[in-house]
Amino acid sequence: MNCFSEHVPFNRDSILSLVPHEARSSVEYELTKEQVEEIRFRPGRKIELITRRGRKLLDDFLFSSDDAVYVINQLSQHSVYAFEEELKHGYITLKGGHRVGLGGEAVVEAGKVKTLKHIRSFNIRISRSIHGVCEPM
Repeated sequence: MNCFSEHVPFNRDSILSLVPHEARSSVEYELTKEQVEEIRFRPGRKIELITRRGRKLLDDFLFSSDDAVYVINQLSQHSVYAFEEELKHGYITLKGGHRVGLGGEAVVEAGKVKTLKHIRSFNIRISRSIHGVCEPM
């Protein structure tokens, strides 16, 4: 029995394109070395990696407001309005199935989220195929 019809390769490039240049080599090294499940960017704080072994902070870089602008421009390809629908949900899906959770200020109209503004925090959740997980079923 085959649980998956096709193998989806790990797409590291879509993740690395979001990482500010000064931190990219450190994050790339950790993606290669560790089984990274999440990458967290928060203003004024070190980049945080959540791995299967636990939490790790990258000591060589503090995430800034300028870095947040860089990430949102990369996510939206410099057109935030093109992603208005995704902003309502609070995340954007990247190539490879990775999701980027967005932290900002919700604009609410008639009890529903219309959009997010002042987006400054990002949580990249890394997707991976797990082959054979359904075999016992």
